[in-house]
Amino acid sequence: MEYVMNGENIFYSVKIDGAFKERYVKKETDNTLSCSCKMFEMKGVLCSHAIKVLIDALNIKEILVEYILKRWTKQARVEHVQNMYGREIQEDPKLQQACRYRSLCSIFTKISSKVSESEKTYILANEHASNLAKLIEDTLLLEMDGNSPEKGHDSEDVGKMDCTLDSDLVKAKGLKKKETCRR
Repeated sequence: MEYVMNGENIFYSVKIDGAFKERYVKKETDNTLSCSCKMFEMKGVLCSHAIKVLIDALNIKEILVEYILKRWTKQARVEHVQNMYGREIQEDPKLQQACRYRSLCSIFTKISSKVSESEKTYILANEHASNLAKLIEDTLLLEMDGNSPEKGHDSEDVGKMDCTLDSDLVKAKGLKKKETCRR
């Protein structure tokens, strides 16, 4: 790997094994890198040319925080997503249902594993499961009739999602099925 200093900037000439083109990685005065392939600017992912400069020339063994965009972190899901007009995008209800299903499966799998260890806990869990099933059926029937659950059957607001319609919300559509043509 060769480099040329141009004022305060350093230009590295990088050629990855098996590649035909030579790329140029520029290290600016503020220690940021930019490559001639523009992969980081276009896709938000650091290219192999810049990684090679980080590792070989600058002796940096970990990707720096400034090259990990927020969209690739767990924090990306915390905030609301907006479309290009600035309106919030509401999740697909089927996606929310699948998420709740996965969460409950995990919870009840852990409970089942623990409960199966003794006959006493099995009987207790079985009774509560029957009561819970009845409570859920009653709640769903009341919701279908357009009524809210009775005071005695009212569950806490833990895990409840706000699904109110707002003029600034845009509904996201689910996955589209790919149509196939038969010949």
